[in-house]
Amino acid sequence: MSCRRPGAAADTEAAAGAYTIAKLPQPYLLVAQPSRMAGMRLVLLVPEKSLLEGLPYFRYLTYTVPVLAAILLAMYLYYLQRAVVVPMHRLIKGMRKIRSGDLSARLPDSRLPEFVTINETFNGMASQIEHLKIDIYEEQIRTQKAELKHLQAQIQPHFFMNSLNIVYQLAQIRSFDIIQSIALHLVRYFRFTINTAAASVTIHQELEHIRDYLTIQKHRFPETLEFDFKVEAGLENYLLPPLSIQPIVENAMVHGFSTSGGGPFRILIAVSRNGASGEGAAAGGIRIDVADNGKGFAPGMAERLAARVEEQEPGERHVGLWNVARRCRLFYGAAVSLKFENGAERGALVTLGLPEEQAADNRQAG
Repeated sequence: MSCRRPGAAADTEAAAGAYTIAKLPQPYLLVAQPSRMAGMRLVLLVPEKSLLEGLPYFRYLTYTVPVLAAILLAMYLYYLQRAVVVPMHRLIKGMRKIRSGDLSARLPDSRLPEFVTINETFNGMASQIEHLKIDIYEEQIRTQKAELKHLQAQIQPHFFMNSLNIVYQLAQIRSFDIIQSIALHLVRYFRFTINTAAASVTIHQELEHIRDYLTIQKHRFPETLEFDFKVEAGLENYLLPPLSIQPIVENAMVHGFSTSGGGPFRILIAVSRNGASGEGAAAGGIRIDVADNGKGFAPGMAERLAARVEEQEPGERHVGLWNVARRCRLFYGAAVSLKFENGAERGALVTLGLPEEQAADNRQAG
């Protein structure tokens, strides 16, 4: 069956393909298909306008779908960042703080159940580490205080034996005036050394104790011993552990005493603030010089003593000097130096370098 419109015969006959656009008053889509069973042709005309009616909607849909997909992707990425990336960054930041020593780092709550568990575990771990560090710090303080008292107690027998030797020699002299004078100094001397309860003394108190010691020695060597003290103004009340200078002075008497130069053996104790370019202590610290005009250090001895006081254990020799360095480091909790060298002309010079700033608990202890 064939359906034709007036004036369309020429166009239908000219159509060589299965479909074409018929040029009528309005454009039509012409589809022609011959029949296989009969000598006839089926021709269909469809207005072009009806075919293109839905095309704008498809065009709008083509534009809208990518935009909606981009919006949904942005929302998903934002949610992913807030829910996963931000908590991960907070966790990494908190771990870095813990590693740097800031144990107060804590993580806020998270919306995801997985991160809630992680944050709670992290906060609990940080809290336990913080309490553990406090406990260890307090235990270290107690251990240092006990060690400080033990080291002070170790020095006393060393002084006690030397003092007994002095008393024995004075008894041989049988000079009652000298015995009375030295007895007074011995009382003050032992009162100072036996008082292990004192965590610190002032430089003035320490030098008065050394004055008693050297006065006792001067009774033994009245013509061959001289001593002097020089203290920079404002340092008289500087705190230091008891018996910090006395072992250095005693070493000068025991190992450096010499009158071979034709004059008396002199000991000078000088306390001063260390300058920016000073040696023997950190710049701005306190230096205590014990100088004498005696034998001086044998070759290599100064280096051996400097290495000896840096060791962890006291060993069998030079316990007094090791004790001085060890107790001062425990007392100040900072760098302390003990330097040994020979004088410019003769004799020995020992410099004890101490920090200028003292901890608050050390100041209160004094």
